[in-house]
Amino acid sequence: NQHFMARGLTAGARYTGSPAAQYLLGQLARVYLLQRTSEPSWSTSGLWSQREIGYEGEFVVDVHLNLEDRVLASRVVQRWRDRMERILIPRLSAKPNDVWHTELNDARLGDGVGEWWQPWMQAFAALGMDDACKLVGPAAGRALALRGARAVLRDGFTLREGQWVSHDHVALDGRKGTNSSLYLFGTPGAVAVVLRHEPENAQARAILQ
Repeated sequence: NQHFMARGLTAGARYTGSPAAQYLLGQLARVYLLQRTSEPSWSTSGLWSQREIGYEGEFVVDVHLNLEDRVLASRVVQRWRDRMERILIPRLSAKPNDVWHTELNDARLGDGVGEWWQPWMQAFAALGMDDACKLVGPAAGRALALRGARAVLRDGFTLREGQWVSHDHVALDGRKGTNSSLYLFGTPGAVAVVLRHEPENAQARAILQ
């Protein structure tokens, strides 16, 4: 779920008209329905990271726009809506300070001591959520995506000598990692989401600039 990437396959299906690519995209749609459920008590409805939300949202967009099997595409879209309404919105809306996922004492994050989160992952999650909810709903998901993106701008950046610097890892107690390399991957998604909803947001405009 954390690496559910199908955009290359989708591009192949869209631009070549290949029946084989359509077949494979349809099989991935069936995989999605099996591994991403909407029953709150099921393990397959769980969340293990933020980035999986981003990949899920973008997959739903790709299937909706490109899968020729419209019945199967509609099942994927409905599953996304059900998951948003029954899983993602209730769980993520209740997270303190709109930090969607943390890891405790993980040696890979910061100094490995305490509770840390990864703004770049949440930025990508917010982008995928906003893309999918803008296209197929539910509308309430866009408000949640904006909240998640705002949290990234709030905690995932520091203004230094007139320039906004990003942080890959942030501790709940305010400590921030010094690495900003993942700004080039996921983090700009938060800036994009904020500017979609708030075109005059001064921080987002400055970061974009």
